[in-house]
Amino acid sequence: MPATERILHVDDDETSRLALHCWMERSGFLVTSAATTAEADRCLDAEKYALILSDIHMPGNMRLEWIERLLAREDAPAVVLLTGNPELETALRAANLPVAAYLLKPPNYALLGQALRRLLDERRHREELADCVRSIRQMLAERGQPGANADGLLPDPLSDLAGKLARAAAPHPRSATTLHGQPLLRQVLTETITTLEKTKGSFRSKELRDLRQRLERVLAGMGEP
Repeated sequence: MPATERILHVDDDETSRLALHCWMERSGFLVTSAATTAEADRCLDAEKYALILSDIHMPGNMRLEWIERLLAREDAPAVVLLTGNPELETALRAANLPVAAYLLKPPNYALLGQALRRLLDERRHREELADCVRSIRQMLAERGQPGANADGLLPDPLSDLAGKLARAAAPHPRSATTLHGQPLLRQVLTETITTLEKTKGSFRSKELRDLRQRLERVLAGMGEP
């Protein structure tokens, strides 16, 4: 797998950290490891990460306080939690956070690899969709009707779909509008593609065709619902 997105792995247990780091590198992932939450914060300040793979019981995160702060960031990456000491209280706290997975140590490496690749794929989808939303809104603005139709009374269907698409592809919503709730996202993608085809006379055809093709590639890359 040619990796382009970087994973930040955080674990204060040196043996576990080194073993998992080596496995991820051999599996083709781009990974940076940190031994403390403070070191992880420095990594996050210096570079963009698509995914965080983090231990739970370590200084600065004994009650998931570091994870809570991380997920509150506007650009928060996906988070996978690992623990060698599962506790009901921690599991319940994790269940109330928009974490992507809660796994036990030692992990099933085959399943972990599948989960990491799926989450990285979803991250790419979100970024591609965000770029498409920006393109739609730019075309609407250039036409002089950023939020209304030609008579200025009703919302433009493309503007409405751009909003739906942005909400459906948001990184960590708690409803069925996430990429984990693919049916709604697929529905919005399909509606947007159809609307782009129907409104192609309103814009330069090459722009619209290119945008539609980009959305079709995202939809195809999501696989079967």
